[in-house]
Amino acid sequence: GDTSIRGQLPGLDIIFNAFSRRLRNLFTVELAKSVNVDLASVDFDSYDDFIKGLPLPSSMHLVRFDPLRGIAVFIIEAHLAYSLVDLFFGGTGQKRTKVEGKGFTAIETTFLGKFVMKMLHGVEEAWEPVVQLTGHYLRSEINPYLLGAAATGDVMITATYKVNLGQVSGDILFSIPLSALGGIRERLKASFAITEQDNEEGAADELTRLHLQKHLLHTEVALRAIV
Repeated sequence: GDTSIRGQLPGLDIIFNAFSRRLRNLFTVELAKSVNVDLASVDFDSYDDFIKGLPLPSSMHLVRFDPLRGIAVFIIEAHLAYSLVDLFFGGTGQKRTKVEGKGFTAIETTFLGKFVMKMLHGVEEAWEPVVQLTGHYLRSEINPYLLGAAATGDVMITATYKVNLGQVSGDILFSIPLSALGGIRERLKASFAITEQDNEEGAADELTRLHLQKHLLHTEVALRAIV
């Protein structure tokens, strides 16, 4: 089941959480605006159920990460996608756009594709403690049934990130086939600490914290109290 697979790969949660910090930093730099990004869930579904459950309309982008097998997908929910475009081109990003039946223009699609390309570097950094990845942007898509990212019975791992721009919020989904992890599943079975500079207040090296805690607990301190 979903829970048992996820429980066998604790490293995945660490990686997906590390990417949420990368995503937050990317938004802040690109939009010159403080943005909240939180990992909402990690789900394991058949490719068929994954396609049926996608928010529509959405801006969908196919990517590949060498040396992993298969194709991964970034999905940007429409309301969020339009807000990103609006912010980038000088708007407030707070305008609620009626998305039903509305597609993306060539300019919007190009901008969103370039934004996803910048996300690839964040994915590479988040996965670095486990495997050195090289991301490649493939193409964008609007029809989920034309994605062709996996076979119907394949299991997809989907991380859903809640992005809050203020009055407008939406989801970004990152999905990758479970089969793509074949060569590194053993490494993902071990929980690990990511030693990195996160450039955000309060982000500490978990491994260093544990070492310090261990030594501090065994430190003898002389106390003198005056009553």
